[in-house]
Amino acid sequence: MNHKVAILWDEEVDVNGEYPAKQKWRNKDLRLYTEIARDNQIELYNASFSQYSDGEIRKAWHWNGDKWVLAEDVSVSLVYDKFKYDEETKDIKELIDTEKEILNSLKLERICMDKYKTHKMFPNRVPETAKAKKKKPKEC
Repeated sequence: MNHKVAILWDEEVDVNGEYPAKQKWRNKDLRLYTEIARDNQIELYNASFSQYSDGEIRKAWHWNGDKWVLAEDVSVSLVYDKFKYDEETKDIKELIDTEKEILNSLKLERICMDKYKTHKMFPNRVPETAKAKKKKPKEC
């Protein structure tokens, strides 16, 4: 295999369960993605973003072609970021961005999470947007 890729999720994927996801349909999809990746010389791992530490994934689910196995201390070359962008996750996203190649750009995610920035970058695709301004209330 040429590359090891981690898909990092929010609570959709949990390393403490019996399977990667609580929803049966999602496990079926994750298995299919892993098989497609394998056909293209890629090892695919699924984990919560909280499992990322020091450039490795502490615990991640991997479909071995027969069953789900929980791999430990997986060093990946690429990350596909599927977890939310907010105050809680901002720092870990920035850390991952400095340590690994991210398939979906953090820079673009920052733009898309800000409607005003999105409008400025793609004015023909996003309705006109203005920054909110705080006005003093009128006196009664």
